[in-house]
Amino acid sequence: MYFVYKPEGSSEWQKWKFEPEKLLSPEAEAIERKTGLDFGEFVQKARFNMRCRRALLWVLLKREHPRLTFEDVQISMEQTDFRFTRAEYDEMRAKAHEQFDGAELDAFLEQLDAEADEKALDDEDEAPKAPASSGG
Repeated sequence: MYFVYKPEGSSEWQKWKFEPEKLLSPEAEAIERKTGLDFGEFVQKARFNMRCRRALLWVLLKREHPRLTFEDVQISMEQTDFRFTRAEYDEMRAKAHEQFDGAELDAFLEQLDAEADEKALDDEDEAPKAPASSGG
């Protein structure tokens, strides 16, 4: 899974592989301080929580801009998203056959395939498609 960001006024996306276990302790602790969540909670909520997204983006941008403050990072939901690769969607599809059956499986796969068609990254070099206006 990738975390993607498109700065306002830019046509270029930035993306980072979302591997929270590889964040350095000062980065993880900064995320905990800024979100008020322990790191495990942050990992679970990052895809759907604006403050989590903002804290993650701040930590990632600080790597190249060390003086950047949390207050400097002001974003909208449509500027950030989490994206799965096509292979990750294929894995989810396979696991769905173990969790669902019948009409429930069909409905889940239909929804998953629609999301994959809209959002999937085909490989690590592809620029992400624009996030859906619903905020991801």
